[in-house]
Amino acid sequence: MEQARKKTPLIGGFQSPLERSVLEIVLAAKSPVVIVLARALDNARLPLPWHTALNEGCAVVVSMAPASQRLSEAIATKRNHWIASHTSRIVLGHVDSSGLLAGLVEQWRRDGKTLEVLPPCRS
Repeated sequence: MEQARKKTPLIGGFQSPLERSVLEIVLAAKSPVVIVLARALDNARLPLPWHTALNEGCAVVVSMAPASQRLSEAIATKRNHWIASHTSRIVLGHVDSSGLLAGLVEQWRRDGKTLEVLPPCRS
C-alpha cells in the first residue's frame, strides 16, 4: 500500500474486514494511525499488533463512548462524523447506496469535504 510506505497518517474506525486488512498493512509499515473506537476504551481488548504500535508511538487509540455500551447506529454515526471532522480527505472502500454511510457521504460532500470512493475490484 503506497500510503503506508509514504507514512501518510490514517484515521478510521476499522470495523469492516476490508478496513481491518488495511489497518494490518499500516501497522506493519509503522505508518501513523489513529484508531477510533465506537466503544469505551477502559475495558476494550486491543489486539497485540495494536499494543505494539502504541508502544512504538505509531498508533493512538481514542474512544467515542464514555462508558461500555453496545455499538449502535447512533454511536457509529457519531464516530464517523468525528473522524470526518478530523480529516482533510476521506477515502472509502465501498458505500452501499441504501446504507447509513450513503447519507453521511452526501452530507460530507455538502460540507465541502474531499471525498473519494474507491472503484470495486475486478476479479
